[in-house]
Amino acid sequence: MKVTAVVEEPAVLAVRIHHDMCPYCQALDAKMPELMKKSADQSVLWITLDLTDEITQKQAALLAGALGIEGVWTGDMSKIGSVTLIDGKSKDTISFIEGADAKKIRRALARARK
Repeated sequence: MKVTAVVEEPAVLAVRIHHDMCPYCQALDAKMPELMKKSADQSVLWITLDLTDEITQKQAALLAGALGIEGVWTGDMSKIGSVTLIDGKSKDTISFIEGADAKKIRRALARARK
């Protein structure tokens, strides 16, 4: 059986900065299925840059480089628990949301869609 996939460029990259011990990150983990479902029609690519340990930090740096979003990857531990919305074409920052606030993330995604 062959599956045909349509590959498209994301309109928005939603980049989470995560650490396993972060309470904001843990709270956002629980909200992610709802956020992903509500943004499914928007061509949003959800990306998690994990700062939990040296291996995940290296992988996060490689992923950010491969996607051309090195500006989001600073290794700055103060950004744990945040989501940055990035324009898929220009790679410019649209919005930065701290504290795993799902309502703010939904509002920012709605604005990004316009």
